[in-house]
Amino acid sequence: MAAVPKSVAFIDKHPYLFNRFLLGTRFNSWISMLRNMFIVINEQTDFSLLGNCTLVQSTGGDTAKMDISVGVDFIIDGVAYTKAVENNIAVGAATTAAGEYRAITVAVNASGTTSQTVSAVAAAAPVTPPAVPANECPLATIQIPASFTPGTTTFLTAWVTNGWTAQQTITETNVSVLPDTNT
Repeated sequence: MAAVPKSVAFIDKHPYLFNRFLLGTRFNSWISMLRNMFIVINEQTDFSLLGNCTLVQSTGGDTAKMDISVGVDFIIDGVAYTKAVENNIAVGAATTAAGEYRAITVAVNASGTTSQTVSAVAAAAPVTPPAVPANECPLATIQIPASFTPGTTTFLTAWVTNGWTAQQTITETNVSVLPDTNT
């Protein structure tokens, strides 16, 4: 776990009754917001996707592959990283026959390398996506239809759910409208 910022440690070290008024309400509101963000990022999740990945059908001529068309920021164990655009990614070994369905979880590790975890075959769609591998951040899930052959079947953007629905949402706070009782 990352170290507690010095500003938060100072407030935690000196929690006397009137610190809020001595330091100013606006400053205290900022510190409270930073403390809450620190807790969300470092203590409640192992990963967080800051924005949506855009996984689409490859534009490089091979429609059986996929692209990450927009870079995305993400956090793993409290450290921020950026995944750059990546083209012509082969779809994982998710072969399906008639009446069979699969799901793929696309994730990224701290070095920016993408991985694909393929589910077991299911008799009906939608299929529950596989778990996120340890020390990786999920970028998207893909629902693989029946009669799919990797490298041959055209990959469709419509199969992709960008982002990760199970992620913890970090709510943005407009600090210009925080209550100010100093006036």
